[in-house]
Amino acid sequence: MKTAFACLGALFALLSVVLAAPSQAALDARAEKVNEIRALRRQLNLATRKERRQPPAAPGAQGRGPAGQGPPGQDKAGPPGPPPSKLPPHLAVVNGHVKNLRTDPDHCGAPFFTSPESYNGVGKRFCDFGKCKLKCPPGLAQAIHQYFPDIMFCA
Repeated sequence: MKTAFACLGALFALLSVVLAAPSQAALDARAEKVNEIRALRRQLNLATRKERRQPPAAPGAQGRGPAGQGPPGQDKAGPPGPPPSKLPPHLAVVNGHVKNLRTDPDHCGAPFFTSPESYNGVGKRFCDFGKCKLKCPPGLAQAIHQYFPDIMFCA
């Protein structure tokens, strides 16, 4: 009788692992999305490097009209926002908006790094101090795929 229960328990455990594992199509889609995000990050890094390499403009040349109107260093579009170097390290300016890289799941840990959705559709993504995590329903816990650590799901 005990062996029957042990076999039944082992069968249940094996079945739950098989059902919770993502399909190959889902793994391929996730890998493609990760590659796209990495390409966007590379482009962003190259753009910021080019900005740093440009020589500084002549003093007072920026923001002055043809008659020399307006204070130097101020564009006609309005007062400049805080420079990115003045922000605390956990904040970043993304598309003109200040984002918290510790809590925003669309910019988790770095600008434009989106926390992935749950692969089995259970649980809600969130960013915990710059680390992507899932809030799972009661009774379930976050699990990470054995071979692909970027894949998370509630099991």
